[in-house]
Amino acid sequence: MSGARPRPETGRSGPHGILRPVRILVDATVLASRAAGLSSYVNGLVPALAAVPGVRVTAVAPCSIDGVATVAAPASVARLPARAAWRERNLRRIAADAGADVLLAPSPELPLRGAGVPSIMVVHDVFPLSSPALVGRAKRLRFAAMLPAMCARADAVVCVSRATALALHRTVGVAGAEVIGEGPSPLPAGAEPASGPRPYVLAVGEPYRRKNLDVLLRALPLLEGVDLVLAGPPSPPLLAAARALGVEDRVRHEGWVAPERLSALFRGAAALVLPSLDEGFGRALLDAMALGTPAIGSDIPALRELGGDAPRLVPDPADPAQWAEAIATVAADAALRRDMAERGRARAADHTWERAAAAFAALARGLVA
Repeated sequence: MSGARPRPETGRSGPHGILRPVRILVDATVLASRAAGLSSYVNGLVPALAAVPGVRVTAVAPCSIDGVATVAAPASVARLPARAAWRERNLRRIAADAGADVLLAPSPELPLRGAGVPSIMVVHDVFPLSSPALVGRAKRLRFAAMLPAMCARADAVVCVSRATALALHRTVGVAGAEVIGEGPSPLPAGAEPASGPRPYVLAVGEPYRRKNLDVLLRALPLLEGVDLVLAGPPSPPLLAAARALGVEDRVRHEGWVAPERLSALFRGAAALVLPSLDEGFGRALLDAMALGTPAIGSDIPALRELGGDAPRLVPDPADPAQWAEAIATVAADAALRRDMAERGRARAADHTWERAAAAFAALARGLVA
């Protein structure tokens, strides 16, 4: 990995040997894309980073971030080409004006000509390269062109899980990436549990092909007395599939919901179901564990790493019969659900934004020492 060299004046000691704060500029222009996962990541990490003693954070963003000084970026940077062009014209100047020591890019996007300071870049997943059948050709080609180039420009590459770091090494050849996990979404813990006419399992997220939500619809005819609640953007193909399978009366689509409602849905669910074919981290699993909701997930590397022995993992994520069996077992056994909830809370306690922020701060200090 290579990138901009630290400027000579960027020392760690002030007068009389007193350490001055490390100044981190966060390129949060990706918030304009409204990508739910990245927005949650930025809004969780950046305020926690700003709260670390000895760190000063400035964010470049199209909107405000709680408790963080912000340089405004235009809403027109929603799409990648516009964002890249704006970054090339403006980011180096903004970094100089902010007196930045380090640039933090929370997604694999860096200015081609550098920002004049060392850079840390976060890679969340590499599924367009590790599981190319799950994405369209255009995204696959864009990833294949951009990701190696961005990793080569970064002074430090961070992956959100060991699973992602291994996949990055396997597909792009990047070795030695730092692994810094995530924290849970800021969901209120005291929400009253949601209810319905029957017990339900909850699936959260966008209906991408890799999320494999259709397997849950195919599992419903094999189940009795359990509904499926979907929290995420509307998906006409999923609703059409539910009608074709004759289970539309057992599928409730909530759309995007406020944090209070999402917390209530988690707390009222018999289990979270996460049938993904590929994940870089698995935030929905972490959110479920943090709230004490039993979880059933695919037996894939990132979910094994994150969940440990807390969730029940389905060996073949493509098999609706295995999902039906796992859901039926968990939904019918209150003692099992209590045990899964207890193990999940204990596991989630190891994953906090404060811990992640401290690790980023240490990495930034190391780059400018």
